[in-house]
Amino acid sequence: MYNVREQSRTMVDNQTIIVGSIASKRSRLGPLINNAAYQSLGLNYLYVSFAVTEDGLKSAVAGMVALGFRGFAVSMPHKEAVIELLDRVDPVAACIGAVNTVQREGDLLVGYNSDWIGAVTALQEVCALKRRRVLLLGAGGAARAIAYGLSQHGCDVMICNRSASKAVDLARDFGGAGSALEDAANFDYDILINATSVGFGTQECIVEPSMIREGAVVMDIVFDRPATPLLQLAASKGCVIVPGYKMLLHQAVFSFELFTGCKAPIAVMEQALLQ
Repeated sequence: MYNVREQSRTMVDNQTIIVGSIASKRSRLGPLINNAAYQSLGLNYLYVSFAVTEDGLKSAVAGMVALGFRGFAVSMPHKEAVIELLDRVDPVAACIGAVNTVQREGDLLVGYNSDWIGAVTALQEVCALKRRRVLLLGAGGAARAIAYGLSQHGCDVMICNRSASKAVDLARDFGGAGSALEDAANFDYDILINATSVGFGTQECIVEPSMIREGAVVMDIVFDRPATPLLQLAASKGCVIVPGYKMLLHQAVFSFELFTGCKAPIAVMEQALLQ
């Protein structure tokens, strides 16, 4: 079994390929997951993370290009703003309106979105998606990517958000219907997804216990722990739960394979993430 502590022994030389990430705060998990994967396959890669302000985004991207980075991950609040700094955007990322993965392809910077891939793959590990009724909570960037993914897999989606107009707008873009968050209790579902930040670092739960339907699939994109308040509540009612770290894992798999051209060692990456 791979020991994540081994990543501290990474050696860097003039052949090392550098991959990075940019966000409002430095990522702890990105380097942990990816460096574990590189070392397990004997790849001469190194993953590093950077805290970048909104005003510093253009300079950060230019710096990565100048330093020869193979690519970089993009987290909030830069997923939309980075688009204008790229040479090309994948059609799916353009449709979603956000980029979370950038790769150098020759002299070009090309943007992709793997948020929807991470969410869909995590759900498909526990259920089929076609014709499932999905209650999606939230209408921000993550919800938008997930709504796109669900639309591609034949789901019947109800989007509920504190701002009902944003839910309606999102439903108009990708199909389904939109409503206010307080209306969520009125809708039946097979799959419930919390695509908001409610529960991140707190014991707050986005729904009342009466909203949890026994036997449903419940996914929470909050990834700061395996069992958020929502998932604990769902588990107590016999639901199939999908923790947010699963979405994070499969996003990392996408970028790893894009940057390296190698099949990702998923078991190693998940072990590093959980440790």
